[in-house]
This record gives sequence, C-alpha cells and structure tokens, in this order.
Amino acid sequence: MFTLALFRGTLATIILSHLVALSISSATAMPLGLVMIACLAVALSIQVFKTRIFWMQSTYFMMVSGLSVFVFHITHFASSWALSDTPLTTPAIGDWIIQALLTPLVAPLLFPLFRWVDALTQQDDPPEVTGTITV
Repeated sequence: MFTLALFRGTLATIILSHLVALSISSATAMPLGLVMIACLAVALSIQVFKTRIFWMQSTYFMMVSGLSVFVFHITHFASSWALSDTPLTTPAIGDWIIQALLTPLVAPLLFPLFRWVDALTQQDDPPEVTGTITV
C-alpha cells in the first residue's frame, strides 16, 4: 500500500487506496468503512511525509513501511472509537510496535520488485519525487 502512495500522485493514491481497501476487506474482520479510512489515512500521511522528507533509497522505503504500519493501527484504533458501535477497548500496542519493527526487514527485498513494476507499467515519478517544479 505504501509504495502506491510513495511513487504516485495524490489522486492516483486515493483511488488505489480505496481499491486496496476493497481487496483486503475480505481478509479481515474490520468493517469495510474502517479499512477504507485506515488505508486512506496511511496513503495521505505518506503523501504529506513525502513532501517534507524524501530520498530515493531502500532505507527510505524501509522507514516509510514501518511508519505506515504504525499509522494504520493508530488510525484503525481512533476511527473505531469515533465511528464504530463496538470500538477497540484493548489496543495491542506491543503487537503494533513489533509489526512496525518487523515490516521494514522485508522492505529491501520488495523495493526492487515495486520499482520494476513501475518501470514495466511506465509509471513516471510525481514531481515531489523527482524534485521538479510544476506550473
């Protein structure tokens, strides 16, 4: 999910985050609305973070993947309290931290694969990534 937000523009990121939410909703007990909110929050937070700090290395990809896992869990917890009839009452903070620390370990293996898919689909990097100014 975070690679979609990292190397795409904002509109494409919003559309792809909703498609990802629809595709993973059958694999979770979370309500579809909460999955969509959490995926959108992750995607938009990555977009904001990308405009502030960015470098084109797998270490950045690792950092963003770990942060996105943590943002997903925080957003899911907050949105369940705000919108759900049965909110989460016992957050598994230890599990969240372990997932956020373990996810970046796999990221360097997947980074070349995602960049290859971008090259295969002829996806251009957005202006934030390439450092160009758009008028």
